Amino acid sequence: MSALADQDQADHGRDQPNIERAGSASGGPAFTHTFANAAIGAAFARTGNRLAVVLANGEVAHLTLGEPGEPTRTVAHAEATLHWLATADGVITGGDDGRVVFTPFVGAPRLLLCEPGRWINALAFEPDTGRIAVAIGRSVRVVGEGAEQSRFETHPSTVAALAFTPAGEALAAAHYGGVTLHVFGRGSRLFARKGSMVAVTVSADARFIVAAAQDREAVTWPVAGGEPMEMAGYGGKPTSLSWAGDGRHLATSGADGVIVWPFDGRTGPFGRRALELAPERKELVTTVAFHPRLRRIAYGYRDGFAAVIDFKGEPQTVVEADGEAVAALAWSPDGLRLAVCGESGRVMVRTWPKPGLLKRLFG
Repeated sequence: MSALADQDQADHGRDQPNIERAGSASGGPAFTHTFANAAIGAAFARTGNRLAVVLANGEVAHLTLGEPGEPTRTVAHAEATLHWLATADGVITGGDDGRVVFTPFVGAPRLLLCEPGRWINALAFEPDTGRIAVAIGRSVRVVGEGAEQSRFETHPSTVAALAFTPAGEALAAAHYGGVTLHVFGRGSRLFARKGSMVAVTVSADARFIVAAAQDREAVTWPVAGGEPMEMAGYGGKPTSLSWAGDGRHLATSGADGVIVWPFDGRTGPFGRRALELAPERKELVTTVAFHPRLRRIAYGYRDGFAAVIDFKGEPQTVVEADGEAVAALAWSPDGLRLAVCGESGRVMVRTWPKPGLLKRLFG
């Protein structure tokens, strides 16, 4: 290979120097950095000024907002990061190297589990106890305090998604044929449905399980028993599921707008219509994220466009399309910053400088 080709290859692997601070239609300043690899996840530290960005190539990058300099990097996985989740203290990632790694906002990464030669299929985190659930093939392991606490091997197929109940007394595992709810110390129960389930979540009151199906529907089961509700109307798989801070509504991706289901009554969404937000753009919404306090939803599309909307207003643009899908959205704990991560490697952080500004702008 020539010296020129060597240089071209080296340049292709570097982050692009694309930092900007500017106003926007939503009134806040913006910070943008473009990585050489897809940005598939992000989490803010408690202070809101430090951002961990999960990259598809196995790295975790740390950005300190308002300070000059390039992001710092930590290698969590030798090759690809397959799954990730946010905690109050950092991010947990699972890779195709069989490793599950916790990378804190400050300090060195810590290996939580290692199964060489296996892929990590799904992760879930229970914040009250710090337990982590890990899916490897058909097996699910629950790890806490440095040791394996539980193992579930009864799934009929590869486990595609996991979710703890809010109080941590049970774990939902999505797979082909439905969702299995494992109640710790009391046994397991199958909530059956034909086809593959690819995402799962549990309502704040633990009365409903919601799963995204491979056949482009969302499915809700009452935990107490009864027939499931098929939630149709999606053009794609509704794999991004985000609860409102009060647990009364669930926002979903997979349509050409944001589909919001009500869970504020005794029967949840059963017999009720969903709220359809955002104008049609002839693109599918790939990810959604409820504001931690307000009735506002951030959402991103397959073409890279992202916006914020309330339950009745017009959307406020956060970032324009760049041709690559929005892979993740993250609000800071105080709700004054929003990070938009794209498969193009672009990470945009929008800041609303005053606590009341976001609420005034969005009604």
